[in-house]
Amino acid sequence: MPGYSNHKPHVQRRLHRIEGQVRGLQKMVEDDRYCIDVLTQVSAVKAALESVALLLLADHTEHCVTEAIRAGTATYQARCASCHGADGKGAAGGSDLTGLWTAGATDQQIFVTVRRGLTNTIKPHSFGPDGEIWPLLAYLRTLDAGPAAVKPSGDAARGLTVFAANCSSCHYVNGSGGRLDRGERAGGGRRGQPDRPDDAGYAGEGGGDRGAGAVAG
Repeated sequence: MPGYSNHKPHVQRRLHRIEGQVRGLQKMVEDDRYCIDVLTQVSAVKAALESVALLLLADHTEHCVTEAIRAGTATYQARCASCHGADGKGAAGGSDLTGLWTAGATDQQIFVTVRRGLTNTIKPHSFGPDGEIWPLLAYLRTLDAGPAAVKPSGDAARGLTVFAANCSSCHYVNGSGGRLDRGERAGGGRRGQPDRPDDAGYAGEGGGDRGAGAVAG
């Protein structure tokens, strides 16, 4: 049920008035009215449409989004919390889900991961109707607090040593390295264009080392 259901007649009346304004515009053009007069009427129509859009957006935020978060919370607790933790910060069976968007994942990437599971792993996954996934994503977005939520871990100095010994013959970083110095990837693609569907910027089992963690509800 759409958020504007409680005052649908009011929305319809406003749209009917806008329809009349547009017909008036057509008549003005037919009558060869002065350009500025026509443009003034166009501005009035745009303002009226924007007013309706703001009304619908407020309804959507107050009703649709709130309901989606409520439903997504219930779904998460029932189907995902046992692996990813009650707070979404990860547990023995699943990775941290509190920084997926901050790490660069998109709604569609996360949706596909929830729906199909982790590519090239034995992680079982069969989530159910697609209509249950979008509310789940609405809830997960409430857990993503932005850049501060993603805290780098590990030893950077040790990582530099490992990179220098194993990666720098091909990869170019911070002014030094091998032949891949124009954004190429070892797999043949370009930076920002994953070589494989599962290389979309989020991690595998138990937090992994490829991003913020894949959703495995």
